[in-house]
Amino acid sequence: MYTITYRIENMERLDKNSWLLEGFKTLDAEGFSRITIDNLCEKQKRSKGSFYYHFKNIDGYIEELMKYWVQEYTVTPIKTAEINKTPALIYKALADMVFKSPYKVERVIRAWGYSNPVIREYVNKVDKIRIDYMVALKKEAGSDEKTAYNSAVLEFAILIGIQQLYPDMPEKELAKVYQMYTSKIQHF
Repeated sequence: MYTITYRIENMERLDKNSWLLEGFKTLDAEGFSRITIDNLCEKQKRSKGSFYYHFKNIDGYIEELMKYWVQEYTVTPIKTAEINKTPALIYKALADMVFKSPYKVERVIRAWGYSNPVIREYVNKVDKIRIDYMVALKKEAGSDEKTAYNSAVLEFAILIGIQQLYPDMPEKELAKVYQMYTSKIQHF
């Protein structure tokens, strides 16, 4: 008689953030079309049951992924920068964070927004938060409402445009090009 021994590995349950971080890795490496339950489970080496423990379905996952994006790529950097006391120092801290963060994920999310209305809603929300915050900084530094708004929109559009047109531009070169222009229009 043969004895068959099965080895069951002690696998800890993945938390929700592990699944979300895998989503960002997937967006970065493979694009939004690879955000599927099957692909995420394969990458995490987990069953669909593990996925469904945290998310009702792929739409629920995408919603959570976008909430995480808003928090980690917009709200948290703003709060972190606010340890500085002046608008100019806050602006500089935010600019430093922007140029040190991988922006390919952001490009992919923006592209995804063209075909997915939920994603588009989150992109619009993030853009509004970021522009409104820049307007507030510029007003606090002494700009009038119209000038603050126009320069914030222009700076933001230039940043997003550079990221879209030159996706492989090294971060130092991107920062240099962006700062060359913004140094002429900043009101700090």
